[in-house]
Amino acid sequence: AEVWSSTSGVHDCTGGCVCTMAVGEDGVEDLVRNPECMLVGHSDSVYSVNFSPDGKSVVSGSADNLVKIWDVETGAEVCTLRGHSDCVTRVQFSEDGVQVVSGSGDNTVRFWDVASDRQVRQLEGRLFAFVEGPSREHTRGRYVITANGDTLLIYDSAQEEQHAGDGTAAGLVAYFKAPARIASVRCHGAAICLGGDD
Repeated sequence: AEVWSSTSGVHDCTGGCVCTMAVGEDGVEDLVRNPECMLVGHSDSVYSVNFSPDGKSVVSGSADNLVKIWDVETGAEVCTLRGHSDCVTRVQFSEDGVQVVSGSGDNTVRFWDVASDRQVRQLEGRLFAFVEGPSREHTRGRYVITANGDTLLIYDSAQEEQHAGDGTAAGLVAYFKAPARIASVRCHGAAICLGGDD
């Protein structure tokens, strides 16, 4: 997977490193050969990378079960977030940049506070997406959707981390069953797009 911005980019590499590159007119091939800096620290393949909203940080998730945050300007590792027991397949900053969210093969979606490097919430699922697009300002980014097998779960992310008496996470708004195992999930406004194994 590759993620690019208009002025700089992040390239997901095998071998546990992430390269940031200046986007020029020479094309992607030259950028990959001549990275601006290498973010080295993962001990296994990097599966997911994403920029912070202000473009100053990059978050990466790896097959080494770790989430790392990097300083884009210096290339320095800012912190390592530990807790997943399987490969981290998706990472993303929250819209305000205060939290990082990670999805893993251990069937958990975890929320991390960037300032303290601590986990603040855990939900069930391997995949996740935030409600995005042309929604009202007070609801934009408020809801998070996770996917677990063939089940889609919608949570109110404003709810505090706690558990109800039946063991389910607080803030569960709704859930739906898909006709097959969910392989990808994305949101745009009120629309939820699913990709399945069928």
